[in-house]
Amino acid sequence: MITGCRWYRRLILTPFSPEARLSVYRNNVFQALINALVLTFPVVVQLVDERFFRYAAREYVLRHPSMSGNLEEYGREFPDFLRDFRPVAHLPYLEDVARLEWAYLRSYQAKNVPPINIENLQLLPEQFYEKLCFGIHPGAFIIRSDFPVLQLWQQVLDRPDDVDIDLNTGNESILIHRQGIDVKLKIISVAEALFLDSIMKGQTLLEAYDIALKKCDNRGFDLIAAIADAIRDHIFVSYTVD
Repeated sequence: MITGCRWYRRLILTPFSPEARLSVYRNNVFQALINALVLTFPVVVQLVDERFFRYAAREYVLRHPSMSGNLEEYGREFPDFLRDFRPVAHLPYLEDVARLEWAYLRSYQAKNVPPINIENLQLLPEQFYEKLCFGIHPGAFIIRSDFPVLQLWQQVLDRPDDVDIDLNTGNESILIHRQGIDVKLKIISVAEALFLDSIMKGQTLLEAYDIALKKCDNRGFDLIAAIADAIRDHIFVSYTVD
């Protein structure tokens, strides 16, 4: 006979009050949300230590309860939470690292959409070009940071026990996008980031070009090259004329 069998039988047959059952359920959900955050932000976990991360995640869950049954959608506000979380105020780059990780996850989970048909675009009369609005791949994101967060993110993933990076080396503009099932990340210029970000917000080609041009300090902005890069990277998936 297995030792403790009667005790276990008494335990599982003991009637729990509705309040006790609800408490168990809440605790299980609570832990599931914290575990989901650990999986979603692995580099942030490495940067602050898992024990501290779980403490921060607990505070986040208390302030931002899940509104969906899909755990993959949980954590959208976590980067903003870190920005205002006083215990990590001495780590100002942490918010952007979390923002990068969230964008990477959303890009990976995004629906696969075919890129724009360049031949159809070339048939459009030139007088309509400035009024073009492009539809964006759901897996495309722009991250702009005052810190070299992509370098930091890559180093932590490659050698978590030997991270050596100068956080004062300058800002980064990062394009995250999907090609097939692969998520790509690359550094782009500030002007190109502003151009793509404007397009993503629904502005016309001319409006986005003007915004990018103002950031170039009279060095010029190669619009044709920017469009070609966006098409090659599968950023543009459709177009309309405003």
